[in-house]
Amino acid sequence: MLRFAEYLELEDFRPRTASSYYRALRLIGDHFGKDPEVLAEEDLRSFFVYLRRDRKWAPKSCRQFLAATKHFYRGMLGREYASLDQIKARDRETLPTVLTPDEVARVISAVPLLRYRVPLLLIYASGLRVRECIHLTVDDIDGPGNRLFVRDGKGGKDRYTILSTPVYEELRRYWHWHKNPKWLFPAVGRGRGDSAGAAYRMGRADEPMLTVPP
Repeated sequence: MLRFAEYLELEDFRPRTASSYYRALRLIGDHFGKDPEVLAEEDLRSFFVYLRRDRKWAPKSCRQFLAATKHFYRGMLGREYASLDQIKARDRETLPTVLTPDEVARVISAVPLLRYRVPLLLIYASGLRVRECIHLTVDDIDGPGNRLFVRDGKGGKDRYTILSTPVYEELRRYWHWHKNPKWLFPAVGRGRGDSAGAAYRMGRADEPMLTVPP
């Protein structure tokens, strides 16, 4: 397995992806009680049947294991294992539940802690992933330009996304409560810093806060 870890490192996978692939091969080996390198093609086929039939795994989880398996046996060991191409894990096509604006507002307002409610509002309004949101810095905010700079998003790509004026005003008020010089959503106990640059980016916030943060 050390060799596979080195392979993932050399292939320059994202840390979370590399960790998921490595863990998948460890679980396959644990399932058979063998080193994954000694498993035959039929062993792998029976394993995926087990995941679908007995474990009832979701297609997304099966696809992740399948990708890890292909990288291990084809990419690293050079074994074709043609039956891997016969394994399919398609998502079911279902219509999503779409909330009305009023329902969204009620859901967000039901979150009691402000330090959770404001990030949730931003995630919804700007289309962010959780990881993207919690890693935002003050320098990523462009209120006058109504945009937000997202660093190191999915696939390691940077991008800009929308930032509406009402949400920007909420972010300003929240930042003026904790005044962390770098992070927009600092960990608990890491606020109450200050810097001229951060204050300039977030602007003045003379309006009183409607809710006292816990």
